Amino acid sequence: MPEPRFEVEADYYVPLLNVLADFPQGAPKREVLAQFWKRYQERIPSAHLKPVASSPDEVVWANKVAWARNRLKDFGLIDASDHGIWCISSNGRDWLAKNPNAHRVSGLTGKAPSPTQPRRRGSPRPISKAVPAGLTYEMLEETKKLMPAEQFRSLWGSIYDQLLAEERSKAITVLSDKELVAAVRRPVRRIQDFLQGHGNDAPKSEELCDWIHFCYTLTLYQEGVALWQYVRQDEVNPWQYERAKKLAAVCRTLVVS
Repeated sequence: MPEPRFEVEADYYVPLLNVLADFPQGAPKREVLAQFWKRYQERIPSAHLKPVASSPDEVVWANKVAWARNRLKDFGLIDASDHGIWCISSNGRDWLAKNPNAHRVSGLTGKAPSPTQPRRRGSPRPISKAVPAGLTYEMLEETKKLMPAEQFRSLWGSIYDQLLAEERSKAITVLSDKELVAAVRRPVRRIQDFLQGHGNDAPKSEELCDWIHFCYTLTLYQEGVALWQYVRQDEVNPWQYERAKKLAAVCRTLVVS
């Protein structure tokens, strides 16, 4: 039977302690929130995936986790002695050990911070101010599955696009102009050496098809045309053969006479 979804702030207390128990030395807020999402995303209701009304740069569930941390600190279950690091205290570990099946923190006293007042921010956010604290691309991908497309775009469209761009940028290899020229020059030289009969290079038809595509991309149309005559249809997949054939035909029309 699936566990019930979170409804109120108190529902986040025990889960937060369990997450912090996974970080023996503590962790920054962003790491804690990422781990919380990974572990409990199925229990977070769609209403808690929206921005906080009074603080639109933060998501409801992350805000509730932050308030839970403050409350647990008042209970003595969280150690806040290291600025910027969320860490469970020895009392917190003891409480978990004594209450392994508990869903709520009870029997403790402490003064809770007022939930009606905005929380004070300490150090600058490690991420863009436009992105809610603790929100990641992976979280929004999961949120998309829980919301109608139109509602998701209206609430998260611009932020999702920004995080998507950041995610894609991780795949970019940083090259200087000199390194880029050298990287392109090598395959171009190989292709031209092959066409001139230099060396013992004997590329298979599959590689020749890739070369034709490469030449078309770099506007080396003459080489693309010349390579086509060496491609054997029985050595490549039909789709690859047809693509190379079309590209070679396009190169032929673009060759300057």
